[in-house]
Amino acid sequence: MKKKVSKLPSMEELVEFLRLSEYKVGKREIANAFNIKGDDRIALKQMLKKLDDEGIIERSGRRDISVRNELKSPASLIITGTNHDGELVARPETFPSNEKMPTIIITDDGNVIPKVGVNDMVLAKLIYQEKNLYYAKVLKRLSSSSGKVVGIYETNGKEGHLLMVDSKIKTRFIVNQRNSLNAKHKDIVVAEIFGNIKDRVRPAKIVKIIGKYEDAKASTLVSIAKYDLPVQFRDKTYQEIEKFKEKSFEGYEDLTRLNFVTVDGEDAKDFDDAVLVEFNENGSFKAYVAIADVARYVKYGSSIDLDARDRGNSTYFPDKALHMLPDELASNLCSLKEGVVRPVLVCEIDVDAQGNKINHKFYRATIKSKARLTYNNVLNAFKGDFNDKTSKLKDEIAGLFKAYQILKANSTKRGALIIDSPENKLRLDEKGNVLEILKRVKDESTEMIEELMVLANVCAAETLMEHEIPAVYRVHEPPTTEKLNDLYDFLSQFNVEINYKKDLEPSDFNKIIEYSKNTEFYEIINDMVLRSQSKAYYSKNNIGHFGLSLDNYTHFTSPIRRYSDLITHRALIKALDLGKGGITVGEIERMEDIACHISATERQSEQAERDATSRYIAHFMENKINQNFKGFVAGVTKFGLFIRLDGYFVDGFVPMSKIKNGFFSYDSLLSISILV
Repeated sequence: MKKKVSKLPSMEELVEFLRLSEYKVGKREIANAFNIKGDDRIALKQMLKKLDDEGIIERSGRRDISVRNELKSPASLIITGTNHDGELVARPETFPSNEKMPTIIITDDGNVIPKVGVNDMVLAKLIYQEKNLYYAKVLKRLSSSSGKVVGIYETNGKEGHLLMVDSKIKTRFIVNQRNSLNAKHKDIVVAEIFGNIKDRVRPAKIVKIIGKYEDAKASTLVSIAKYDLPVQFRDKTYQEIEKFKEKSFEGYEDLTRLNFVTVDGEDAKDFDDAVLVEFNENGSFKAYVAIADVARYVKYGSSIDLDARDRGNSTYFPDKALHMLPDELASNLCSLKEGVVRPVLVCEIDVDAQGNKINHKFYRATIKSKARLTYNNVLNAFKGDFNDKTSKLKDEIAGLFKAYQILKANSTKRGALIIDSPENKLRLDEKGNVLEILKRVKDESTEMIEELMVLANVCAAETLMEHEIPAVYRVHEPPTTEKLNDLYDFLSQFNVEINYKKDLEPSDFNKIIEYSKNTEFYEIINDMVLRSQSKAYYSKNNIGHFGLSLDNYTHFTSPIRRYSDLITHRALIKALDLGKGGITVGEIERMEDIACHISATERQSEQAERDATSRYIAHFMENKINQNFKGFVAGVTKFGLFIRLDGYFVDGFVPMSKIKNGFFSYDSLLSISILV
C-alpha cells in the first residue's frame, strides 16, 4: 500500500496497512506511506505506542512492526487436506498451541513438479484475507511425505516393512514381495506409499535401492533422498556447455600482470575468488577482489540457469558435494585456476589507514592467478614459515595480512557480532568410515579472506542501492523480543547483568561472550547467545545486516556455489553497463519469489548436511557403546538432557527415564533442579 494522504491515518487504517504490507516496515516506512511529516511524526509515534500497549502490534528490531498473531510471509506449511471446493488447505509448520489455528488455502501451487499434495511440506507466500484466513502461493516443496519415503527395508523373506530414517514418521509401511524390487534385508530404499495418511499401517512399493545400511557412504545418499535434493542436470544443460568457446575478452581490462592469489581450504576444487592488496606510503591501501565472471556463461532463462536456480546453492556433505553448476563450469571454465587466464568481475577498493572505505569501483577484467594457496599455507607464512610457493609471494602475503589486521580492527570497532559457531569436520577413510571428528576452527587466514569478502559485498550492495537496480540482499534481523527474554532469563542464572533495552546492538552480545570466556560456562553461554539470534535470509528489500552491523550487505563473492551472488553479478553488470549478461526484466519481476526460493534451498541444504553428518557420527559412535566419556549438559528439555562429549564435539540425548537416583522437576528458567 503506497496510498498518500495529507493527514494522520486512523488506528484502523494503520493496522490494515501493517497487516497488508508485503515487506518489513518501521516507523519511517509508515511515515513515507502516509506522507506524515513534521510534528505529525510525534503523533504517529504515540499511535504506535498505544497499539503496542494494547497488544495489537509487536516489534522485532527497529524496522519490523507487525500485527500480533498474524502469520509472516513466506512461511513453512504442511498441507493437511482439501476443503469442500477441492482446494488444498494447510497449516503452519509451527504454531502456538494456545491460539486458534488459521485457515490457509493453497490458491496457486506454483511451478512445483510433481504437483504438491496432502502431507507435503512447502514454502509459501501468504496473502492475508481476513482474521485467521490466508491464501497461499507455493514457492517450493521442502519435503514430501505423501508420495515417497526413505527407509531401511527389513524382511523375513516373505513380507517386509520399512524402518523410517525420519523418526517423525510414525506410520508403519508394509511391503509385499512383488513390490520389493528384490531388495535385501537392511537395504536402504526409496518407496512410494499408498493409502490414507490417517492410517497407522500403509502399503508401500520400493522404487529405488540406495545402498546397504552397513555402508557408511549411504549416509549421504539417505540425506539426498530424504530432502529430495536435485542430483542430475538436464541434458540440455550439458548441450549448452558443449557450445561454449572462449571468445575474445573485448571490453575486459587486462590485469594478468598483477599477482592475484586464491586462498581456499585444502580440499577445495573450485576457486571463485582471487585477492591482491597494494599498500601506499601513508598506510592506506588498494584491495582487489576478483570474482569469477559466471554471468558471462550463465544467462537468465537458459537450461544451465534453470538447474542452478532450482538448486539455489551447492550442498556439501562429508564425502561429496552436490554442485550448483556442472563440473565443467564449477571446476573449469569459471574456476580461477593457477596460471590460467580467466574472466572476472573485479571490485577495486581504496581503504584508508584506519580501515575505512574511501571509494570503490567494479569492472570486468582478465587475471591469471599466480598461486593456488591454502589457508594453512598462508597461516604458516604469517608466522614466518614459508614453502616453495609462499616464499615467492612474501610481499603479497604480508600485504594481505597487514590489510586483514586493519580491517579486523575496524570491524571490531564497528561492533560486528563475534560468536563462536561450532562446526564438526569429519575425516573419512576411502570407504566413508569416520576416522576422526574435529572442530572446524577459524584462524587468521580464514578471517583474512572473510574480511575482504565482506568489504566487497558491502561495495556491491552500495552500488546497487545507488543505481536503484532491483537485486537480492543478504539481510539479518535483530533478535525477537521473545528470544531476548529467554536469553535474559537464562543469563540471570550466571549473574550476567544486562541493561535491558529494546534496541540491543551486536556489541552488547559480544560483551556477554567476552564476559564468559574465562569461565566453565563459556560454551553453553556462547550457544545460547547464538540461538537467540535471528537467521539471515535473502530479500529484495534491503533492511540491513544486524550481525555484521551493516546497513548495506549482499552476497557477491561466490557465484559458483550461490545463486544469490549470480543475481548480484547480473545486477551490477546492468547497473554499470558492463556488457552482456545483465539482469533481465523477467528476473526483476520474479525477484521476490527467487529470494524466497533460494532462502528455502539454503535451509534445505543445511538440514541435509546436518542430517548426513549426524548419520556419519552415529556410525562412528556405534562402536563405542558401553564406553565412558566426559561431557557437559548442553541443553535441557522436559524429556531429557542434551550432552556434549568432550573431545568429540558430539551431542547426544539422555531421556529422563534413564536418569536414576533422584526425583527431578523441569523449570524452564533454572533448567533443572534436583530434589532430594
